Amino acid sequence: MTVVRHRDGPLDGTRPCLLYGYGAYEYVFEPEFDPALTVLLDRDVAFSHAHVRGGGERGRGWWEDGRLSAKQHSFDDHMAAARGLGKGLVDPGRIVARGLSAGGLVMGASFSQAPELWAGVVAEVPFVDVVTSMLDDTVPLTVNEWDEWGDPAEEDQFRWMLTYSPYDNLPRPVSAHRCW
Repeated sequence: MTVVRHRDGPLDGTRPCLLYGYGAYEYVFEPEFDPALTVLLDRDVAFSHAHVRGGGERGRGWWEDGRLSAKQHSFDDHMAAARGLGKGLVDPGRIVARGLSAGGLVMGASFSQAPELWAGVVAEVPFVDVVTSMLDDTVPLTVNEWDEWGDPAEEDQFRWMLTYSPYDNLPRPVSAHRCW
């Protein structure tokens, strides 16, 4: 996990945090300066990037341990990052998760499995109906994607995809209301 904060602000468990995650296709997010983050950092919001399994930051094995039947590891890593941040680094009640496309799947699955971890979730172009999407081989790229997600026409693959599909696993209600 990479954590960025304003240099004048402590990591003492009081600040909100935007937690980003992706974790697919062995994609490696290279460290780079993002001027858009200064808006958050200047407002005392920490930014964290969870380098979850499924990405390529830690090599081929890291990718392989976050795809197909091991996809749950991507979500487990993202939730573990939030829990770790909430142990004294940032305010655990003010963590917002963000991801897009395959990262939107990480957001959807993490939210459906542990809604209490998030003050909010931003899922941009989320890939949350993974089973139905992967069943439609007429959609461009679907057949090529079976190597990443699996082919739900195969019974064993259908079963493990269904266990994490956000569309098929709605989050349980959370009673506490939190806000920034």
